[in-house]
Amino acid sequence: MLIADPPPIDRSNVVPPATMTITSEQVMLNQGGQRIRVTIPATPGANTLGDSFTYRWDTQVSGGARCQPGPLPDLANVVADTVIDAPLPKPAKGWCRGYYSVTLEAVVVLNCAIDPPFGCGEGEPLTDEVASVAFQAGSNPTVICKRHGEAKRCWTAATRREHASWSVSALLDDLLGPDGATSDADPYFERAFRKHPLIDQHWETDDNQFFGYPTSRKEAIAMAKIVDRVLRSGPFYGKTWPGRG
Repeated sequence: MLIADPPPIDRSNVVPPATMTITSEQVMLNQGGQRIRVTIPATPGANTLGDSFTYRWDTQVSGGARCQPGPLPDLANVVADTVIDAPLPKPAKGWCRGYYSVTLEAVVVLNCAIDPPFGCGEGEPLTDEVASVAFQAGSNPTVICKRHGEAKRCWTAATRREHASWSVSALLDDLLGPDGATSDADPYFERAFRKHPLIDQHWETDDNQFFGYPTSRKEAIAMAKIVDRVLRSGPFYGKTWPGRG
């Protein structure tokens, strides 16, 4: 009777993934009771190739120290099948409006003495995402938008973390047609904004769209009018093709 060899170790994914859950996917800014739950998938240490790993938490929030939640349980002594069911402490002054994420990461140190992969031992240790969950604090800020022909101008209300802001956006189909590259639109706007140095500092194109970041209502109105004029003069304005939105 032949005994099958064990499957090879995937050195790009040393730790198997796990599932993390959270009490609420959306919380009020002063709401407590947020908890995370995850089962540790593997005991930290070394495998047969000598690759080793430890666990750590990574909590992401766009605000500064004021917005950071309190610490999660220490991971130094966990083993496989340990269930972590723990509170995610609310910041002292309440959650900051926006999105939070909590990730359980494995920090992996490869054994470069055995069949080393390319770049082994260079730079920082590898990190694998083992489990992750996200939630929103507070409601989305108020956004008011108006059309300027082919362009859209929006105002986003201020929050405790962000000032009120303006934006201008538009699809680039009128300039690019069905096959053009996004960067092909840049010269149109560079020419249009040549006599508007402030506006020329606050725009970009990406993924078939124009994005503008004006700093005032006056600049937003002017930018939207120029963008609309550029698009209406585009070589594909008013034309249709399969797949055009």
